[in-house]
Amino acid sequence: MKKSIRITRPQVALCLVAVLLLACGLAAYYLDTLRNESTYAYIGRHSSGVGQLTATPVTQTFVVTENAMTAVEVMFSNYNERVDTGTLTLTLTDENGNEVARQDYSVAGLKNNAFITLPLDAPASDSAGKTYTLSATSDCLQAKGVTLRMGPVNADAPAGTLTLQDRTTDTENALNMRTLHSLTVYGWQGCYTLIALALCCLACLPLAGKEKTHA
Repeated sequence: MKKSIRITRPQVALCLVAVLLLACGLAAYYLDTLRNESTYAYIGRHSSGVGQLTATPVTQTFVVTENAMTAVEVMFSNYNERVDTGTLTLTLTDENGNEVARQDYSVAGLKNNAFITLPLDAPASDSAGKTYTLSATSDCLQAKGVTLRMGPVNADAPAGTLTLQDRTTDTENALNMRTLHSLTVYGWQGCYTLIALALCCLACLPLAGKEKTHA
């Protein structure tokens, strides 16, 4: 005759506690997971433009201050005159010359003295301390054309070089640009603690199933 399996009340209670702890562990993981967004600006405010952009690129080298760079923003200007034709092309390369972002923008859809965003093809997880180069060209010939804003570099900003179309270099001024970063921090600590407690409860099930004997 087969022996029936008897589940005791303490075992049921332990199972319920284990399930509750597992649920709390999962909740802690999702609630404690944070997405840190940050921005780093290389100049405080712009003072002028780099001149009318043409097919000859204006370039800006810069050192990234944080990991997880996701995009670069730079301030655009149409000299406060409406332009309807032409494109602005932004290209970002890493220190090995690999292209990590490129985008063409219709100048008709861009606002004067507003930042435009160049997203990276993939987030640069280890971008801190790396040197990148932003290049800008345009085929807009209407009115005064278009330009990018520039200004004095912040005192705490890492070194970089702005190269204008006539190949003049400038280390005291930089494009009015900023880098965007997004880092996800997972909430493992609280999750691990609660799951460990749940496993301890499950490990105690055999002990909870033993019946007391009376003399």
